[in-house]
Amino acid sequence: MNLTKLRFLSVVAKYLWTQIANTLMVISLLSLLSYAILNARDKVFIESYYEGLDNFQKSAYSDMEPDHINDLLAYTWDLKLGGWEYEEMTGFREKARTSRFVNVNPLGFRSNGVYANEADVNFNNKIWVLGGSTTFGYGVRDSDTIPAYLEKISQLSTINFGRGYYYSKQENLLLERLLSFGYQPRAVIFLDGINERCGIEVYQKEMHDLFSKAQHPEKWSPLATVKSISTPILELLVRVNKKFKIFSSADDKAKASSNEKLHKTTCNAYGAKTSLSSVLNANLSERSRICSQYNLRCTTFVQPFAGVHAATNSKIKQEDIDDLNDKFEILKPVWLSHNAIFITDVLKEKSKHSFVDGVHYSTDANAAIAKSIVNNLDLR
Repeated sequence: MNLTKLRFLSVVAKYLWTQIANTLMVISLLSLLSYAILNARDKVFIESYYEGLDNFQKSAYSDMEPDHINDLLAYTWDLKLGGWEYEEMTGFREKARTSRFVNVNPLGFRSNGVYANEADVNFNNKIWVLGGSTTFGYGVRDSDTIPAYLEKISQLSTINFGRGYYYSKQENLLLERLLSFGYQPRAVIFLDGINERCGIEVYQKEMHDLFSKAQHPEKWSPLATVKSISTPILELLVRVNKKFKIFSSADDKAKASSNEKLHKTTCNAYGAKTSLSSVLNANLSERSRICSQYNLRCTTFVQPFAGVHAATNSKIKQEDIDDLNDKFEILKPVWLSHNAIFITDVLKEKSKHSFVDGVHYSTDANAAIAKSIVNNLDLR
């Protein structure tokens, strides 16, 4: 190889190296900038929840300023500010958070507006309320949840054990876990309904991935390095797209898939199939056993289904309402056989919109539900 060729190859190699180095430098700088923006949570990229509300939903917040509504909903829905964390046995719990309107203590239990964030709350001889996100009070202030209104109406100390997505099986697990540590409630109230499903599907993929990674730690590779550098950039682009809707996203498809799993009425496991009714019957039978074993006063209430028992906004598709109605009719005989109390009609006479979104109750609806619960029980 003559000198001219060597010089040519040297120039080409130098050029390629310069381009690669410059590209990596630009990517690194963009990554650092994206990380800084995400960390600072620049308001331009934080979703304005208020702007996304329709008139019916805004009417549910008529006593709040838009910036207060954004604060409330951000600490309800934003996974950076709230969200969930792993908990053994039950699968997951609400993540601790402190804000103006949503306060969850380190144990994952929400304040009624009185004892915010106290980790050493005494649970003995108090009313325990277990349920899903409507019990927790997604979309309303600490003092406007169903448990908070129960406490006001009954004048008895009440604990909000509600957690997003929870259903009868997880409620049983949480109850038994609390009892195993020696706590003794005055009474136990379960608020059940649309969350009934085949299994604890939330976080299962994440747990599977973490379990696999723990056994097979990732080795260093150029691809892993590029991935770690590009992650903040991609996350920022996703947020920008969500804010300004530049491209269509897969969110709707993901939600549709999630709803399909949540409301399916046939369950599959270990190569066998069974009905959701059978699963619910087993869960309620187990609940009866636990309550009997610990000599507890336990009552299961069936809540109003959005669109089925109470008017909700037009954002819910009719096919989804039909699925909820079918699910209710299938599960109704099981609840009846276990002496559940139906408060599904409590919002039927209300002319005012009863939800802050598609499925979560408004402040007025929570007060009406709490009043109905107290009227159906002798809590003293």
